[in-house]
Amino acid sequence: MKRLRLVGVLVFILLIGTLAGCNDEASESEVNRIAVSDLNSREEAILSTTAGASSVFNFTNTSYEEVAVWIEKYQSGELVEDEIGSIKTLAADKGSIILAAGKVLDDEKSQAYHIGIGDESGTSSTSFIIKNPSNSNNMSVMYGELSQEQALNQKELVLATIAYSNENEQGISSIPVDFYENAKAHLDVLKKYSTVYVIKAKLSG
Repeated sequence: MKRLRLVGVLVFILLIGTLAGCNDEASESEVNRIAVSDLNSREEAILSTTAGASSVFNFTNTSYEEVAVWIEKYQSGELVEDEIGSIKTLAADKGSIILAAGKVLDDEKSQAYHIGIGDESGTSSTSFIIKNPSNSNNMSVMYGELSQEQALNQKELVLATIAYSNENEQGISSIPVDFYENAKAHLDVLKKYSTVYVIKAKLSG
């Protein structure tokens, strides 16, 4: 299991370096923005070797000094853990944030999760374990991500979600787009799910 996690981290760091070195120059109209990255086939292939599901975002920044990414856990709509895993680093003018849910580990009760932040000068990453719900084998699991480009304005941004539901696939849908655009105003949608991991980011300083 430790070997599997190590391989995942190494592949993950390789991908961060690849993405960080390929960001295009941003125009004035594109600064202080974050959006889903359009991966090429090579980048997708690298990520698929270690990730069961993943999201990659590119950001441009001229105003903030730090970028932080963390995970919150909700059960039946209630916040039960406000920081399962987190990473904070200096915010570059251009960078990438990568979120990757590793493939389920041998015990099927837990899952490795990777968060990375990279730019042309280097990378920072962390890897940790999240526990699957006790009866997750009988649940539907849905991955979602921010779909619309967003402005960076010192507010918390929801980048992605992992939602578990007791309902069958026909009875439950993915977390709606409105939640990513304004999570505080749409927290009620999380009550539809047994467990939701919400991955957030914030630029500050």
